[in-house]
Amino acid sequence: MADSQESKYDYVEMEHKSLIEVIDKPVHQKLHFKTKLHGRLLSELNGMIQASKKHIEQRFDDWDRVDQQMRLYMDLTANRREADKSTGDAKNMPYKGTICMPVMYSLIMTRAAHIFSLLTSVDPRIHYEATDSDDADGSRVHEVLARYDIRQTQFDMKMWQGVMDTERYGLAVWYDTFEEEWGYQKPKGSALELMLAGKDPEEGVWSRTKEWNNIGAIDPRLFRPDPSVPISEHQKGNYCGHEDHTNILWYLERRFKDDHGPFFNCKQMRKMSRGEATDREVGERWESGDFSDAHTNKYNNPKVTHLQWKIIPREWGLSGKETPEIWWFSVYNDSLIIRAHPSVYAHGKFTYCVSSGDLDMHAPFIPGMAQQMIGGGDLINWLTGSHITNARKVINDQIIYNDDLIDPMDMANPGPAKHIRLTRRGKRMQEMGQMRISDMYGQLAITDITKQHLETTAQIFQAYQRMSATPDSMQGMPLPSKRTLGEVTAVNQAATLRLGVAAQIIDLQLVKPYAERLITNRQQFTTEERYYRLAGRLIHQLGAEQILIKPTDLVGEYDYIAHTPTMAPDPARMTAIWGQLLTMLAQAPQLMNPDSQGKVLNPVAVFDEFVRSAGINYLDEFKTEMNQNGMPGPGQLAPENQTGASQPGVNTKSEEQIDKGVQSGNLVPL
Repeated sequence: MADSQESKYDYVEMEHKSLIEVIDKPVHQKLHFKTKLHGRLLSELNGMIQASKKHIEQRFDDWDRVDQQMRLYMDLTANRREADKSTGDAKNMPYKGTICMPVMYSLIMTRAAHIFSLLTSVDPRIHYEATDSDDADGSRVHEVLARYDIRQTQFDMKMWQGVMDTERYGLAVWYDTFEEEWGYQKPKGSALELMLAGKDPEEGVWSRTKEWNNIGAIDPRLFRPDPSVPISEHQKGNYCGHEDHTNILWYLERRFKDDHGPFFNCKQMRKMSRGEATDREVGERWESGDFSDAHTNKYNNPKVTHLQWKIIPREWGLSGKETPEIWWFSVYNDSLIIRAHPSVYAHGKFTYCVSSGDLDMHAPFIPGMAQQMIGGGDLINWLTGSHITNARKVINDQIIYNDDLIDPMDMANPGPAKHIRLTRRGKRMQEMGQMRISDMYGQLAITDITKQHLETTAQIFQAYQRMSATPDSMQGMPLPSKRTLGEVTAVNQAATLRLGVAAQIIDLQLVKPYAERLITNRQQFTTEERYYRLAGRLIHQLGAEQILIKPTDLVGEYDYIAHTPTMAPDPARMTAIWGQLLTMLAQAPQLMNPDSQGKVLNPVAVFDEFVRSAGINYLDEFKTEMNQNGMPGPGQLAPENQTGASQPGVNTKSEEQIDKGVQSGNLVPL
């Protein structure tokens, strides 16, 4: 052991032997919160956590500005600008102060909607293609499980969060794990059958209810990557983790001793966390409310940082292994280690999928599309706000008058339908015709110097539309001038192509790693056999609406190609290819000739596959059996009409003609 003083031994004398076996202490005893090894490891873990946190916090200011513009934020507590203080208000008001134009919101939501539609346009979301024909059945089984896992983890919701985080912050994080859910299951069968069998119908058995590959959407602000590697190359780093704020009862349910979970030192964690408020850094995203608990925090949400760290266990006194492996650690509030064990995942990777705005494999961080719009958004807000301020000054009349002729008290108190009185001198001069009332006052002429601001704003907005590939037509807005259908279609196709690249980058960084680890986790962790409902073409391929999958069905080193949403689909699933094949069969009858093994292509089977690839899975409902006379069943057309005439397009031949056709090779017997 690296540190013999920190890792004590228990000496146990074996029965019937004079030898003494040395048994190392388990990890939860080595890392009791009072041991020196606990303090040594805690110091190292906190160093990594703080370095990663400082690395992420460099982006908080930009992210806060993005959030403010995305939700049209106006700071009502900020002091007013000097130009706006003429009204006498010291603070901003929504109708008087700064204004936030929905420029960033409209463009980012347009991009996110199109990217999300591209990433969810196929069903199933993930399917597998076997590289070897012997593994075809295995790929179908894994596809059934993938559909189940995607449904359980609410894949589309996590996909939307990933798209929005990538577009806003240039960073989206998925945390993929294999989860189990336990509960009381009632015995199968009717109440009468169970009573006759001597069982209580209401009595349940505590057992595993379901297991699946899960996705957790991690807040980018709480992500803890290794700063020494680019964000897109996080798997090459030394560690990776995230900060979590789950309720303390969740950890108590998964204690090491009582509930066979991975967490220890839980009693000490609860003691330290009582009445303690933990801050959750959310930046400026929430206009009102926070995550704090208003009462006594008896069951609070402690700050726990989960870190996956690649180490040599012997060097840290954790085990005798000298080969690098990933260990999972959890640290409560930077002061207590509550988990430490080797990673249980056979794939040997960090269980994080990370997506960046633009893929740059050399940069520590890549800004999202919204971050690139911050400067222009601020400029548009200033241009619009200054125009409104100037318009307000123009609207408020500034009048020059002679207070010897007009009562100054009436002029100093503006209001609707107000009475303005003349002085004695004013009355006398007006009555004598020496001066008209219109000559007693005059309005100061003011020129609006901000008339061009709105035109400048429109020009900046158009520039950002070009940058973000979101023309007016894709936003559902009418075009400023007439365009032909071809022009509009060409513009939309070009914009869709650019957004398709963005969708593919997200797909490659988020969905594909998850799809690949999904197979490995299923092969490793599936423990029980159960029936899974089928859908689509699998119903026809497997000949049933449900399939029983056993853990032994998943064993093997299979090399499957994971087809994620933006990847080209398996050719066998493309409707166009099957349609072209049917056309070729109709145009080239010689393709129906027997091959070297005497087999003939069945055009009916080809047509059925064409229909299934188009997503139509109920064609069999339109088929009926032929009766004994060779006639179709009720509701079907007969070979001949009621007068005995053949149907149009049906070519009848005599037996002699058929024999000659077979000999010449023009006819093939079925």
